[in-house]
Amino acid sequence: MRIVPAPNGGTILVLGDERITTHVVRAGNERHVAVGGDAYTLSLPEKRGSKRGGAAGGGGDLTAQMPGQVRELLAAEGDAVERGQPILLLEAMKMEIRVTAPIAGTVKRLLVKAGDVVERGQRLAEIG
Repeated sequence: MRIVPAPNGGTILVLGDERITTHVVRAGNERHVAVGGDAYTLSLPEKRGSKRGGAAGGGGDLTAQMPGQVRELLAAEGDAVERGQPILLLEAMKMEIRVTAPIAGTVKRLLVKAGDVVERGQRLAEIG
């Protein structure tokens, strides 16, 4: 088996003559994995004592982990949200990705609306 980077940010697994394209997207405790056209969602357990998503990690900014389209907003500006609560649904590569709040707080700004196409790294919302 050989692993090579794909031009669109994914990975290609080469198994003899077979080539399988894979993509992984991180969203909070979940990993959305596309393998050869099939999509899977994996949930990671919380680590005890973990302080992910604090000020050093960008505070309450939500960013797109891959290019996609905003399918639905699940929170509005001014809403109180808990850490891990879904804020919006993003569709990327035929996968539906729940973008979740990295911290508990209030939705300060939504920077996208349903139907918007977003790029990797684009800011989607601010939570404070």
